[in-house]
Amino acid sequence: MLRDIVQENQHKGWQDLAQLLFEKMKKEGEHTLYKMRKGKQVRERWLSILDPMINQNKWSAAEEYSFLRHWLRLGNKWKGISEQLSGRCESQCKNRFKLILRREGIKEVASDKELRDVIKRRILKGLKRGRRNGD
Repeated sequence: MLRDIVQENQHKGWQDLAQLLFEKMKKEGEHTLYKMRKGKQVRERWLSILDPMINQNKWSAAEEYSFLRHWLRLGNKWKGISEQLSGRCESQCKNRFKLILRREGIKEVASDKELRDVIKRRILKGLKRGRRNGD
């Protein structure tokens, strides 16, 4: 429903879109299941999940390598990183970073510098090798 509403009413603000969504759900008898969403909630849902411009495909090794190179340059600036990657949103970047740390068994590091060193030494080397082999 939200996808249709956003595409039909692109010139309206997020709060107006939230109101239209609620009215549509109410009209279709779904108002007992959902409460009125705030404009911010509607915006986040659209920008993080529903926007057709978002790349929902599995991350490739090359894309992950590129992501980590951008992270080394920008740090935890997910918006800046997402702008460098084709079709990836901020939340995808943040979640990917957390997944990489968990996958690599990195729980706690003493400093940002130590984390950067671990990523450069251990993770990027492996991804670069995998990328050369066509993974």
